[in-house]
Amino acid sequence: MLGSRGKGEYVAVDIGAESVKIAVVRAEAHGPVLATAATASVPEGAVQDGAVTDQFEVAAVIRDLLLAQGVSTRDCISAVGGPRVVVRPARFPAMAPGRMKRFVQYEAQRYIPFPSEDSVIECQTLGPVADSESEEEVVLVAAHREVVESHVTTLEMANLEPLIIDAEPFAVMRSVVYGNRDPGIADKNVIIVRIGSSFTEMILVRRGDFVLSRTISLGGRDFTHAVAQALNVSEEEARQLKEERGAAVPAAEAEKLTEQERRIAQAMFPALEELSKEARRSINYFVTQFSTETATAQVDQVILCGGGARLRELPRYLSEALACPVDLFDPLTYLPIDCSRFDPQYLTVNGPAMVAVLGLALTPLFQRRAFPFATDPSRFGVVVRAGAEAA
Repeated sequence: MLGSRGKGEYVAVDIGAESVKIAVVRAEAHGPVLATAATASVPEGAVQDGAVTDQFEVAAVIRDLLLAQGVSTRDCISAVGGPRVVVRPARFPAMAPGRMKRFVQYEAQRYIPFPSEDSVIECQTLGPVADSESEEEVVLVAAHREVVESHVTTLEMANLEPLIIDAEPFAVMRSVVYGNRDPGIADKNVIIVRIGSSFTEMILVRRGDFVLSRTISLGGRDFTHAVAQALNVSEEEARQLKEERGAAVPAAEAEKLTEQERRIAQAMFPALEELSKEARRSINYFVTQFSTETATAQVDQVILCGGGARLRELPRYLSEALACPVDLFDPLTYLPIDCSRFDPQYLTVNGPAMVAVLGLALTPLFQRRAFPFATDPSRFGVVVRAGAEAA
């Protein structure tokens, strides 16, 4: 395991469609402290559908970012995500771990939409099924081989040693749920909505346990493109307008805005409706899955994160649309930072977009059980690829 290497320093690297993010979390006597957090843009089209298509350019961005932040460690942790990474719960006959892994390799094609022979497939056994002594709960992860290998190659070209390639939904859970110091989070049913540039992940969590991860083809770029078309401006200008003047408001409230703000809001309205519809589908799935004859299950909270979640008024908009509390992820509520290394204002602005990389940076502390967190960290994820030294 990664934690067996002692108290070495690791850098977490999140490679996204529009940017690379890095983070280093250090173990201090009073708890984990964020020592480094930074972001740099990647060239347009350098990352597509989760795969790094321009590995040379992205590796150069990572090297420059590490150098600028004074990060010298080569050991890194990263993750893959997107439509070509599938995370699914399953029930399989109880068997020894080694045999279970071989069994899952054989059964995986039933659960994934792409050829299993072109995939890296892993699993984690969570324990016996509550109503069946002969079955076990298993989380299956399948990542298209091109996605995994492109990340590994890019990180190696950046002079890093990728010890773990995880699945992004687990990195997000580690940050939002398992790293949360609120003990009440372990008793909540939560849907994490991570809005990226190209797609949105919806991660269902039931009392601290993973239930399901869904990926939908809707992201921040769709909002930007809608604004660009409606206002007849470039994508870059539309992105700036969206960030500075855009807001998620219901159609009935649009009349209160300035003319420009109203046009931006109206342009984004179809995408907002689609996001609301998909979030409602996730809530309905949860209710259907876990309601009983005597009790109706409910989702206690929706947590927004990802770069696209920074749209003004989005929590209020979704809360009204879903009839459920909706909050924006804020890492400053649970993760102290080293103010001598960077300005706290950075996380105030960029915190929601850093959710995956912060979860990755917390990984060694979970594996060493260095600090008490809200929920049991032994049930947090599947290693899609482990480096030789991590084994």
